[in-house]
Amino acid sequence: MRVGLLFLALTAHTTHALILGLQPPRARSHRAAVLASAEGHGKRQAARGLFAAAAAAVTLGGTPFVPAAHAAPATAQLTRPAIARSIVPGTGRVAKARRRKSGVYDIDVRGAVTDAAGMLGDGGYAAQIKSAVRAIERDVDGSAVRVVTVDDVDAESPKAFATRLFNRLALGSERTENGVLVLVVKDQRRVEVEVGVGLNRRMSSSWCSGMLQDVAIPEFKEGRYGKGVAAAVERIGERLRGGDDAPASSGGVGGLELAGYGILLAATPLMNAAAERQRRKCPSCGEVVDSSASYAEDGTLRSGCAPWATTTPATNLASGERRRDYACGACGATGTFVDTIPKYDSVRYRRDGSPVYYNKPSSSSNSGGSSSGGGGGASW
Repeated sequence: MRVGLLFLALTAHTTHALILGLQPPRARSHRAAVLASAEGHGKRQAARGLFAAAAAAVTLGGTPFVPAAHAAPATAQLTRPAIARSIVPGTGRVAKARRRKSGVYDIDVRGAVTDAAGMLGDGGYAAQIKSAVRAIERDVDGSAVRVVTVDDVDAESPKAFATRLFNRLALGSERTENGVLVLVVKDQRRVEVEVGVGLNRRMSSSWCSGMLQDVAIPEFKEGRYGKGVAAAVERIGERLRGGDDAPASSGGVGGLELAGYGILLAATPLMNAAAERQRRKCPSCGEVVDSSASYAEDGTLRSGCAPWATTTPATNLASGERRRDYACGACGATGTFVDTIPKYDSVRYRRDGSPVYYNKPSSSSNSGGSSSGGGGGASW
């Protein structure tokens, strides 16, 4: 049976060849064209099937089909890291990844140098800056110098951020007000020198900007940030020690202003004490209730004022309330004093989400120095 089928197939093939051989040349060429057209149609159909298979693989969520001729080498696929960056429309360029902007309370400032942007690690300059700062603080009474680098800031300008950070850190002593903050903002290519109010004249905006242009900016333009900051700190030290052409009247305030400031500081505790006594006046007889409390054996208040107890905590949005019981020793009246807790200036949140309310520091409310926006900066 198999031999018969093979014989028929060979016979048919031979007959087909004979027929083609007996056909005129024109007929043979026409048939060849028909066969070529059929072959081309078959290739197009195969291509359509190839693309249909690839589309089906993508639609069904499977592994995308990639023709072998266009596939990347296996080694390149294994070693090339995944980059989560977007392409800028119309340019083909990879968009620069956005860094998180630092807030004033995001920066953990410890010691003389806080290099959050990683700019000072070249050539051991961070150690050189720390050594220079220690020498300044040893030689200049009450001084404090801090160097901070960040990628970017969440304030309207690096200058505004520098002022807030200075006041948060309360650099320098409250008596001398001669703290200095050097802030470098990498992404905005800006460096600021922020000074305490006692240095507003000695380290004016023009002096700070000129100094930075002379010794720091040329180094920054060459990428030598550590060297530039170290040179600036050295010049700041010379200025604080009284050299570098410092003005003869180096204090931040004049004599009359200093005298007035001293009188105000001396009078503030007296005014606070008078206000506190006013809050302890008995509503019945007008006498001032003793601030200390005396209790009977059963624990009841006999005379004086009990400690304050907060009933409604204050926040940055609303004031709070506190109360204390009293027993007037003059007339025997009892009752409760109620006082308002002022609301806070702002709020920040711990990592667990709990709020921390705080007041912005000022020269009269902290134990360190403060800045009124003095100093100056420069860009590179």
